[in-house]
Amino acid sequence: ARAYGDTVRTVLAQLPRSTHTDLRELQAHIGYADYASARRILDAAGATITAEEFASEVIVTAQVPLSAYTTVIAALSEATAGRITISV
Repeated sequence: ARAYGDTVRTVLAQLPRSTHTDLRELQAHIGYADYASARRILDAAGATITAEEFASEVIVTAQVPLSAYTTVIAALSEATAGRITISV
């Protein structure tokens, strides 16, 4: 049993560690003129873009760290002068 425990400890010590980040999905409808600014804000917040659809406007779906979510929404609204539509 001791040898088994030592083996498990050795294996666990070699495994990569990661931290868990709570995410929240955001879908933003953005005009083309505001797209670059919106992407910079999302990228700076550590958001992961999961989908982009380019039609009459750009629809960006992203996973945003929960700790930055309200700040991101405020920054997007300010950067686009309220022209952005966000759904959750």
